[in-house]
Amino acid sequence: MILYQDSLLELDYDACTDVLYVNWPNLTEANVPYLNIAIDELLNAIKHYDIKRLLIDSGTSHVDIPEEIYRPIVFSFINRLKSTRLHRMARVVPENTWREARLQGYTHQMQAENMFSYETGEFSSKDQALAWLKQ
Repeated sequence: MILYQDSLLELDYDACTDVLYVNWPNLTEANVPYLNIAIDELLNAIKHYDIKRLLIDSGTSHVDIPEEIYRPIVFSFINRLKSTRLHRMARVVPENTWREARLQGYTHQMQAENMFSYETGEFSSKDQALAWLKQ
């Protein structure tokens, strides 16, 4: 069931498995304002539907946003997830090794700051991520 859709994100919810699927978009500086709106909608959906499992597929997305803009967006999103009852978040990792290294750096810093109130997992395929989420 599609809970929300705009030019950046589509939130596809499977009520049977309680998994919300998000295909992470290609991002440029031009769509940063829209990204903030889309993230607000994502968080609202997680709260409203009391979603416990989130799958973010960033495997094929590209991010062309400078570090000083993208990092605060990512950290704010993760921090705001604390206000939900999310149990698990799985992420399909990007094919771009440079981008993945940047995101791994973010993840290590967020773990050091105890920003995760839920389990996280990173996977190379959607099938692997779904299998872990359904455990």
